[in-house]
Amino acid sequence: MEPILDFLLGNEKSKLLFCWDQSHCTYTGYYTIERRHKPLLLKKLKKLWDKVEPELPWERGLFNEHNTLLLDDSPYKALCNPLHTAIFPYTYHFRDVRDNSLGPEGDLRAYLHALATAENVQEYVKQNPFGQRAITDKNLSWGYYLKVIEASSSPPHQAADASSAPPNQAEDDALIQQQTV
Repeated sequence: MEPILDFLLGNEKSKLLFCWDQSHCTYTGYYTIERRHKPLLLKKLKKLWDKVEPELPWERGLFNEHNTLLLDDSPYKALCNPLHTAIFPYTYHFRDVRDNSLGPEGDLRAYLHALATAENVQEYVKQNPFGQRAITDKNLSWGYYLKVIEASSSPPHQAADASSAPPNQAEDDALIQQQTV
């Protein structure tokens, strides 16, 4: 992740409060619909709000749904977060010279600049949608995503560990196939 941050942020990288990589995501035991061999990981904002890791540089309770934004190009990663606490820009392609989303006049940069002045992040995102839609019960694959949500909401001792497959992989593959047809 360091090379990507260096490329995108340069000297500005030092202004990041923290940066989490995939190891801080929640493993669900399920796989993404788009790429069936890619584990479906969640980015639970509650981990930040509850300060589950002591090295995070703030006091518990300082951050919440009104002042936190998850930015990711994969809407499924926010399945367990409150609505309007994330935006999902389309995947950035650095080799595409027409993709100026992160540039000085880019749409993402302009959006974040405006968001920085908002009093309530969640309300701003609700009033000003950006990028891909969040996954809701209106999504064609909601049945599959609901299973992911239910599995990841289980008490920790029941949740799947990183080496196990979903409870019934064949059933899940059939569900994915049925919902993507």
